[in-house]
Amino acid sequence: MLEFIVLPFLLIIGVAWFMNFADGGGKTDKKEELRKVNNRRMAEVESNYQIEREKNPLNVEVPQTLGSENRHKEWLEARVNRFEYQFQNFDLERAKEEEPIIKNLKLYKNICSHIKKKPDKSLISEWEKMT
Repeated sequence: MLEFIVLPFLLIIGVAWFMNFADGGGKTDKKEELRKVNNRRMAEVESNYQIEREKNPLNVEVPQTLGSENRHKEWLEARVNRFEYQFQNFDLERAKEEEPIIKNLKLYKNICSHIKKKPDKSLISEWEKMT
C-alpha cells in the first residue's frame, strides 16, 4: 500500500527535478541578462528620440543606436514629401492635419533647407495668403 503513495510521489519529484535540470537549473545567464538590460535601454533611447523628433524635428539629437544622421534626414524628407503631396492633392489644411510636425511656414522652409530641397513655391504662396 505504501508503494502506491511513495512511487508516484517519487516519480513527480523526478520529473520536476529533470525539468529544472533541462531549464538550466533556474540560473540566469549573466550575458543574457546584460543583453536584456541593453535592449531595454536602447529601446528607451529610441523611444525618447521619436518623441523628441515630433516636438523639435530640426534640433533633435540622433542616438548612436540609430546609426547616422542620414536616417533622421530621410525621415524629415519623407515628412516633407508627404506634406507636399497632401497639399498638391487636397489642400493646406489637410496637409497640416496629416503632418503635424510642420507647424508653420518658417519651420517648413528650415526643414527644406536642412535636407537641401527646394520648397514648393505654390505651397509657400498659399501659406502666405492664409496668414
